[in-house]
Amino acid sequence: MFTKYHPNSKHKNKLLDWFPTDTEELFTENLHTRRQELEENGWLGRKIEYQFDDLGFRKQLKNNFEKDILFLGCSYTFGVGINYEDSFTNIVADTLGMNNVNWAIPGSSNDTAFRLCKEYLQEKTPAMVILISPSPYRLELFAEHDGESQSHNIISLQRQGEPPLGGNFECPMEFFDERFSLLNREKNTLAMEMLCSKNKIKFLHLNAEDMMIEDFGRDLAHPGVRSNRAFADMILKDLV
Repeated sequence: MFTKYHPNSKHKNKLLDWFPTDTEELFTENLHTRRQELEENGWLGRKIEYQFDDLGFRKQLKNNFEKDILFLGCSYTFGVGINYEDSFTNIVADTLGMNNVNWAIPGSSNDTAFRLCKEYLQEKTPAMVILISPSPYRLELFAEHDGESQSHNIISLQRQGEPPLGGNFECPMEFFDERFSLLNREKNTLAMEMLCSKNKIKFLHLNAEDMMIEDFGRDLAHPGVRSNRAFADMILKDLV
């Protein structure tokens, strides 16, 4: 049985208009302080739907293809701030004629990506796994709550370029050793590559920082529609 230990499990089978960090409060504030940026990025008068499946992952738009492609990563891969049809995961899956199985968790770590990959491959065999590796400066820990294990990702919010995301615990920057953080990312990536190799599944790995920001999503913090289109083209080129 698939895992329920991830922060978005509380949203299973829900349809949301807003999702952290893409909040209505932030949008209202940006209307007053950054209206021109919202207009330039096409977010005035435009709605977003965040639809979740029965496991709490972002729901597929199609289910009629024979093969699945599993995406793992953080908020960039999840598609915070954009509609699902505009996400690079959906563009890549549509182009390849595969079901878009998006198990990305915003604010999550490479530890989480490995854990979810392992769980998925224990139940199903996708045609391909694509990892968009989250920031190496995140680690996954577990805690007991109401008799159940809960997944949490800790992050140094003092590190430049890391936005504060819901569900993270703030730690001093000194908690993270540069060498350990990069080694932990490499360790998880190699483990996922090994799992895919054992199951004869094609594996592609890119880092979240490989995604060039050409425009912004509705929260004016995450990659927008053009950025996702360009990243999809990069992935498809790598696959060829």
